[in-house]
Amino acid sequence: MPQCDLNTFPVPAIKRFLSVKKWLLRKKHQIELARKRGWKGYWVCLKGTTLLFYPCESRDEGRSVEAAPKHLIIVDGAIMQPIPEHPKRDYIFCLSTAFGDAYLFQAPCQVELENWVNSIHSACAAAFARHRGKTGTLHLLQEEIFRLEKAIE
Repeated sequence: MPQCDLNTFPVPAIKRFLSVKKWLLRKKHQIELARKRGWKGYWVCLKGTTLLFYPCESRDEGRSVEAAPKHLIIVDGAIMQPIPEHPKRDYIFCLSTAFGDAYLFQAPCQVELENWVNSIHSACAAAFARHRGKTGTLHLLQEEIFRLEKAIE
């Protein structure tokens, strides 16, 4: 797991209990079903475009975000969608990362599912807007440098 300084993350957008199951995984440049992987409960916290996972036994057991997370997922560039037709569970949504892994999440109710989907979409949109702003500024600076160099010649 990559090392991270939790102090560099912004204030959490959402933090709640979720059941999580890895569904697809990347192995040697191929995508495979993650077989024999069960559902596990985590206290999940969205900070910026990073999902942080803290182990916990029940929905009632809150988690301090000062402790180091057990897992993390970068959601920047991910695809997120509800899965209303899941055959065995309700309130399921899927997150497919830009790296090729896919995870199923079970929220406790429809409102929580919608909160997670909206929060992750908003975090990704904000990151995209920040990136576009930086590239736009870079482009303007490059044009100004080019204009000044032409004026000097």
